Amino acid sequence: MPRAPFVLLVLALLGGGLICLLVINTTLGSASFQIDHLQQSANAKALQAQQLQNQLARDESDTRIEQEACRLGMRPRQRLEFLDLRTHQMRSSTPVTPSPAWCAPSIRTGHTAHSARTAGTGRTARPAGATR
Repeated sequence: MPRAPFVLLVLALLGGGLICLLVINTTLGSASFQIDHLQQSANAKALQAQQLQNQLARDESDTRIEQEACRLGMRPRQRLEFLDLRTHQMRSSTPVTPSPAWCAPSIRTGHTAHSARTAGTGRTARPAGATR
């Protein structure tokens, strides 16, 4: 009889310890899954940031800016004007010759000046002489 309470106490402690280990293991397992998910998300965000930096570098290049300006119908100024701060007079420079690649025919083909719909008819305007 005197051993029964001791045995029950030992069994209760062992059972409680097992339950605590199970809870700790489950908590650590779910935290591990969260860590893996967050690492994958961070890697995806880092890859996206790198892709955006590459795209920004491409879009900031002089050639790309020139192509976009040409596509929008912009042309370089033929004469540059400078303000002389001492005399407050405008001075013109020698005529500027655009680079040979400026608005090459392959770039100009993407620019359509009047591709809007015609007023009230709902049809797209076509160049003269064009057939369906």
